[in-house]
This record gives sequence, structure tokens and C-alpha cells, in this order.
Amino acid sequence: MDDSTKLKTKGELALLATTLIWGTSFVFAKILLVDVSPILYLILRCLIASIVFLLLFPKEILKGKDKDSIKNGFILGMLLSLGLTLQNYGLQLTTASKSAFLTSLMVIFAPIFQVIILKNKPTQSNIIGIFIVLIGSYFLTMPTSANFNFGDLLNIIAAILFGLYTVILDKYSRGKSAIQLSFYQIFSCFLIGLVFIPFEKVVFNYSTSILINLLYLSLLAAVVAVWIQTEFQKYTTPSKAAVIFSIEPVIATIAATYFLSESFTTKEIYGAVFILFGILFSEIGEGLLNYIKLNYSSKSNV
Repeated sequence: MDDSTKLKTKGELALLATTLIWGTSFVFAKILLVDVSPILYLILRCLIASIVFLLLFPKEILKGKDKDSIKNGFILGMLLSLGLTLQNYGLQLTTASKSAFLTSLMVIFAPIFQVIILKNKPTQSNIIGIFIVLIGSYFLTMPTSANFNFGDLLNIIAAILFGLYTVILDKYSRGKSAIQLSFYQIFSCFLIGLVFIPFEKVVFNYSTSILINLLYLSLLAAVVAVWIQTEFQKYTTPSKAAVIFSIEPVIATIAATYFLSESFTTKEIYGAVFILFGILFSEIGEGLLNYIKLNYSSKSNV
């Protein structure tokens, strides 16, 4: 295994770890949003995460400030904060598992933005994997007048923003400090939250449960997950990253079934299986497709 393959494998495993954190975060956020309004939640989460970054990495963040990292961090932070805010409002209006599945639709938008912005086409196995993942998402969502609501729409818009964020991060993270870029995008989310908080009806009902959930979402889902994605996503493509992230709703649905007593139907099980298969095919499918082509070509020449 050469160095580039090792880095690619390491990067994709790191992104899988990020996905496990984000998948469980839907449950914590769903519980938290009962007693904390969405923008206030964003402000508190990003404030705590920013303070932790400053405490852990003061020299790297405060010394030798990179103007590009500040500017790019603000752009990424704007996309991330808008996506998270829409997702949080949507989460109040739909189930945690459905919110996660709809957010996974970013798997459609990341390759589109990858072609437009990076001029980099996804591989055949990526495209087939994305199609399989979409079938899995469809098993859960099936938008009809009976079960498709405004919260679902907000989650889909969030998915578009997250798809764009994934591609822009790929462009901005190369050759830059992951610590600086992670800090500035999270701190930007905090500042953007301050701009919009006057327009929100603020709700905050303190409890120990709220504190625990907030710490989990700030430390793991913000500090750890954002740093991992910023550091390791550059070793793969945005479309491959988006396919890996699509396992997030599977984790969220399992967690929601266990912690929130949300139902896990047969249809959702089919969806989860399709998503897992889509991720697997995106990862190993290129070799399989090449093998089939080679076999077909050799038989044609006989």
C-alpha cells in the first residue's frame, strides 16, 4: 500500500468516526431543542467550542494569524451556521431519524458542487453508490402530503448547504492549519448566531440534562468532529466524503430508536441496508467495475 493510499484510507476512516459522532448528535440535539431555542443553542455550542479551541491551542490560533484562514473560516462558518440553524428548526418539526436521512441528501449535492467548483468529476462507483444511497433515503422519506412537512423542507435546504460546505472545505483546507481553520469557522458560527438572536424568541430552561447534552454537542460534535473533517477530508474527494457521511442517518435512527423510542420500521431497515451497500460500493466498486470491463473485453476479443 503506497503512501497516498494509506492517507486516503486514514482520511476516510477518520471521516467515518466523525459520522458516528454526528449520527448520535441528532438525539442529543432533539432533546436539547425542547428547552433551548435553535439560534441560542447554536451560539452556546459554538461559544463553548471556541473557548475549548483557544484553551487547547492558544499559540497556533493567536500567533501568526493567516488572513486566508480567517476569511475562509468565515465563509465556511456562514455555510455551517445557516445549515445547522435550518437543521435545528427542522428538527423541531420532524423526527430525529427523518431529519438525519433528509440531511444525508447532501450526497446528491456534493458531487454537483464538486463538478462546478473543483472541476472534478466523481468516479463511476461514486455515482452508482450515490444512486444506491438515494434509494435508501427514499425508503424513509417518500415525500407525500401526509408526511412531508415544512421541517422536512428545512432539512433538505440544510443538506444543500452542507453539500456546498463539503466542497468548499476541500478547496480551502489544503495547505492550511486545520486548527486555525476549524477555530475560525466555529467562531464565525458564534458571531453569526449573535446577529440573528434578536429575531428569535429565546427559550432556555436550564437543567443538568441540558448541560450534559450541550457539552456533548460542543466538545464532540463541534470541536472533535469539525477538526477531524477539516484535517482529513482533503485526503479523499468531496463526493466520497458525502457518501461516507450518508451513514449518519443510519446511526441516528438506531440512536433515536434506543434513546427516544422512535419507531424503526421495516421500510427504514431496507433504507439503512441500501445506504450501507451504497457506501461499500462507492469504496470498492471501482475495482469491481474495472474487473468486469476487463473480463468483458477479453471475452469479446476471443
